[in-house]
Amino acid sequence: MFLCASVRRTDQSEFLVGYGEVVSRSAFDQRDGLEWLCTGTDKRDRLCFPPFCHQLSIAINDGDAYTHSISATLTLAASDAGSGVAEMRLSDDGATWSAWEPYATSKPWTLPAGDGEKTVYVEYRDHAVRTSVAFSDTIVLDTLAPVSSAASPANSLQTYFTVTWSGTDAHSGVASYDVEYRVGSDGEWIPWLSAVADSSAVFGPSAPMVVVRGATYYFQVRARDNVGNLEAYPGGDGDTSTYVEEVVTLYLPMIMQGGAP
Repeated sequence: MFLCASVRRTDQSEFLVGYGEVVSRSAFDQRDGLEWLCTGTDKRDRLCFPPFCHQLSIAINDGDAYTHSISATLTLAASDAGSGVAEMRLSDDGATWSAWEPYATSKPWTLPAGDGEKTVYVEYRDHAVRTSVAFSDTIVLDTLAPVSSAASPANSLQTYFTVTWSGTDAHSGVASYDVEYRVGSDGEWIPWLSAVADSSAVFGPSAPMVVVRGATYYFQVRARDNVGNLEAYPGGDGDTSTYVEEVVTLYLPMIMQGGAP
């Protein structure tokens, strides 16, 4: 058996195997006693792969969709019932390859720098020096933290009001938010909400604290993405503030009409 070569049908009776071997249609159909997998609809010319192709594979970080680090681990799998799997080589672009090295099921790999989609390719070679087709896996490198902001009404006549927030992330997406509040311009920042997926909450009248009139409440938010990149709080006066207005009670004099009884 050879390593997962591609096969192209050249006419009604013959197939050209990836290593240049020409076999008859009957031999092709009976090879290994298994059904080969073919693509395309042209019966005179279509690309086919043997059924053991799935036994050759590569996975970056166990198949994760995203990573925040260029340091990755490749999981490699190959089998060959003939001469056996001997070597492998790797590539970041499918064109420039590393030197052939002994086959291993795991290998550390450094992804190219720069956020975005990264693909790693592998080719295997058996002891008969026959090379497989290239297999690949893709992962998205995300090293940048999300960007978020919060908003609240500038003034509130009530001792409760709604604070909203939102965020964006270029690659893996926003996973959750942390929100802090502060009472007055010289107050300390106090955690309010932690690792929440919600995008709004009501502040007051009694939670997370008793809201009093005549005070200004400040809010700041930070976001984390799905690979753990965490945004820094903006600091200073945060993202937004709300002044809870005082209520002035007017007492009007009562005017009595008519004379005394």
